[in-house]
Amino acid sequence: MFSLSHPWTPRLLAICACLAALAASSVALARAGGSGKVTIDSHKIGSATAKCPRGTGMTAGGFDSPSFSPGNNQASAVRIGSQRVGTRMLKTTGYNFGDQPGVLKSLAYCSRAGRHVRVASNKVFVAPRSAGVAVATCPGRSRVVAGGFASPGFSAAAAPRVITMTSKRVGPGQWRVEGFNLGDDSDNNSSDPPPGTLIAYAYCLDDAPSIVVRHKRVSAGVGGQVKSFKVRCPRRMRALSGGFDGNIYLSANATASGAIVSRRAAHGQAWQFGTVSISERSAKSTGYAYCVPRHH
Repeated sequence: MFSLSHPWTPRLLAICACLAALAASSVALARAGGSGKVTIDSHKIGSATAKCPRGTGMTAGGFDSPSFSPGNNQASAVRIGSQRVGTRMLKTTGYNFGDQPGVLKSLAYCSRAGRHVRVASNKVFVAPRSAGVAVATCPGRSRVVAGGFASPGFSAAAAPRVITMTSKRVGPGQWRVEGFNLGDDSDNNSSDPPPGTLIAYAYCLDDAPSIVVRHKRVSAGVGGQVKSFKVRCPRRMRALSGGFDGNIYLSANATASGAIVSRRAAHGQAWQFGTVSISERSAKSTGYAYCVPRHH
């Protein structure tokens, strides 16, 4: 039985690949957006940047791994970071655990109000083969409209390797991320692997609309198979952003799920997810849609 507390083999690393808008002054949900993609070679790191149109700013982000396939000799490109860069860009970084090149997409959702987003961040250090939590808090009376995460220093060859499995809104002013440090591939590493870094980003607005949260909890795909589902907003509302929770459970029979897809769907009325379990056992995955009225 697979356990997060045990050393990782190359086979398990392939499975663990799973771990892996707003309008102008009225903060209306934007329809503008940008996308970028990158093809990542086997066991390499790569980044894709999505850019918003001029006159807008990035308010929320998403990602997709359309060529993901966890089988032997396949592509398993998985995001390890999704963060706002400057005012107009979203940078999505990924690692390909597979043996074939894989595609990773970065998706930016943009609005004129996005030019006024303030970014708050917080970082923690995560010990090898351990979980960590980072929470970013919006300043003053501003409210969080979306968020992101990063794992600077992620190594393609050895430790540290922090994979974010949870990235979600916590109340009106905070964004929480949870990650697990895979450590080193080697079972005979004579030295102590270094800790990894996990960063949470909160995207905050002073004039943010009230957000209605909708969520759905499902059983993630087992055996590397992807489970796809949507979380829909109430009638007359649209999805401003989305979040996910891998429901990390550390024990002798540890379980967790990872999102490989997180993006707007259904013409903006829902947020779509693709998740997988990190082991052959069933694991839970929770998706969140953060919804605002259409007229905002």
